[in-house]
Parts: sequence; structure tokens; C-alpha cells
Amino acid sequence: MTGILRHQRPALWGLVTALLCALSLTACGGSTLLGGSGASSTGYPEVATKNTTRVGGGTTADRAAAVSLAVWPGAGQRPSSVALLPGDWQSALAATPLAAPPFKAAFLMANDGIPDSTQSALDALDPTGVKSSQGVKRIRVGGADDPGDSSQITADYPAALADAVDQSRDAAGAHMTNSVVVVGTTGPEWAVPAGAWAARSGDPVLFAEKDALPQPTVAAIRRHGRPLILLLAPISGVSVAVEKQLQANGDVVRITGKNPTEAAIAFARFRDGDRGWGLTDPGHGFIFYNQDNPMDGIISSPLSAAGTWAATIPLPSDGPLPTSLDQYLRDVQPGFRDDPTRSVYNHGWLMGNTDSISQETQANLDRLLEMVPANERMNP
Repeated sequence: MTGILRHQRPALWGLVTALLCALSLTACGGSTLLGGSGASSTGYPEVATKNTTRVGGGTTADRAAAVSLAVWPGAGQRPSSVALLPGDWQSALAATPLAAPPFKAAFLMANDGIPDSTQSALDALDPTGVKSSQGVKRIRVGGADDPGDSSQITADYPAALADAVDQSRDAAGAHMTNSVVVVGTTGPEWAVPAGAWAARSGDPVLFAEKDALPQPTVAAIRRHGRPLILLLAPISGVSVAVEKQLQANGDVVRITGKNPTEAAIAFARFRDGDRGWGLTDPGHGFIFYNQDNPMDGIISSPLSAAGTWAATIPLPSDGPLPTSLDQYLRDVQPGFRDDPTRSVYNHGWLMGNTDSISQETQANLDRLLEMVPANERMNP
């Protein structure tokens, strides 16, 4: 079934510029990091089009650093903290509520040591510290490696780690939201879109097994009273029996689809009072990533807590743009009658090089995000 069921310091400017040049391709000269065989000598249109911006880079750590420096580019703009992520998607996804206040975290990779791009971004970002949490600036999540002078949020397994993140937010004085998100411990392509919403809202991302509801998940739900429980998983990932167990702790809405793209679109459309994206009209941001690279969909989450406050949509690993996404972007396509400068705009972030999301797909997304005369909306 498809749908819804029921600041940098002045001395660091050179460093920041160098890093962004390296991660953004040929804008400053030198070799491309886009990958693929179709990149032009200018770097365009692969780096950016009029309605899209690609975050390339050779590694996940490079892309995480690029996102962080895009969200906090300087001129006094600094995160409160930096969350250092391990390499597993479950731990990284559990950390996404840290992008919301009061932690307002940038996300950087810290698995297999501290990559050069992570260290450079750490120096450049210079977090202010979380006043309500003893001024913490660096937070290692799960098994993330230590860059020095950091605190840690850890636990033995994903459900317990997600609960520990929620406890940390509660202890720091975060608002305990009236909704939570539950995802499966398998199938990241279904679960990752929860991270963008967690960054936007502060809702915890909690875990359920296919046939069991972990006690830390129950404890976290109850911390939020009897919240609306958004279950982002197909029945093959979280069973009906577990859904019934969730119903004992709050109202449950299962949001799914025939495939991960359709499920993410249903989540982007969903709204219940002040809960959920409700992106059914023009004027929004979107993050697109290859569903085979779940970390790209997670490290981009700070883009959902600033700027265009973007919702995340996975793309299939190959083939044309899904029909469901084509139709959804037509549904929310901006239009104008007489004056385009008085309209609203959509924008898309693309995570990964052209081997991950092709330039052809980027061009099609640009076309569907473009503002058009009102009488052309919805027409192929």
C-alpha cells in the first residue's frame, strides 16, 4: 500500500576557501572530484544548475564537511556543536535530532580515524558550545573516533543509542516533542528520510525490530507523553504485531509506499496539526540521494534545519526518475501569472558525484523544480 496509514575565525578564511574549492570541484581550478565520465571542464552543470546544488567530493567525510560549511559559511554563522558520526547508518540516523536546538550540531565523519576534511572543518566551524549542556562543543556518537576534547553519547545497540540521544536532549532542556519517529533496524532506504525531519523538528528517531519492540524505544516514547508515532517502515520491516505494541503508547500512523521513493514522498506530504512536513505547495527545499548510499541522506540533515529546510527523498540506484517523483514535483512546482519575481521557488540539493546521481537525473530535477507560467504547471 502507498501513502499514510492511519562562523569561521578570520585566520581560517583561507582554509575554508581551500576546502570548499576541493570539495566543490573546478570553481577554483584543479581537478574534479565529481566522478563519472560526463563532467565538463567548467564543472557546470554538474556542480549546480539554476535550481539544484550538488554536494560532490570523493568520500562521505568530504561531503559531510562540505554540507557543514555550506550551512555555516562564516560571517558569524557557527554551529553550537559538532556531532562526530561513526560509519554505521543506524548510529548516524539516531544522532539526527542533535541538528535541532539546543545542540544545533554540524555533522562530520569520524570513523576509521579523523579524516583530513573532518579535521579542517572542525577547525573552521569553531562551535560556540551548548550552554545548556556544560558548553559541550564536540560530541562523539556511538563508536565514532575521538578528535580530542569531546564528550560521548553511546550505547550498545541502535535502539538504546537513540534513547540516549533523546535523554541527552531532554537533559539539555530541549522541548520534548509531541511526535516521534520509529523506523526499522534494517532497510535504510526506508528509514533515512526520518533524519531530515528529526533535524527540522527535534523528534527522536527510534528503532523497532521486525518482530520486537525494544524497551529503550518504549522508554523514549513515554518521555514524550503519548505522542503521535510516525512509523516509517513497510510491514516487511516492522510487523503489524509491533505496530499494535506501539499503539499502546500513542497514536500510530504508518507511512509507507510501494518503494522507498514513494514512501518518502508520502512522508513529505504528511501533516497532522503542527506535526509533519506538509509539503503540498510550492516554495520548498528537497535533498536527493542515491538510496544505496544511506550515509549521504543522513549527513545532509543539517540542510533540513536551516536555509530551505529540505525534506529528503531517496532515488533508485539506476534507471529514470521515478514516475511518482516526477508527479510529486509537478504537484508542488512553483508557478506565476504575470510577475515571476513575486513568486516562490523550489530548490534541490543532490548528494554525491555523477556516479551516484547522474547529470541527466540532475537536469530532469532542475526542470521539475523550475518556476513556470501558471498555465504550464502540471503539463508534461
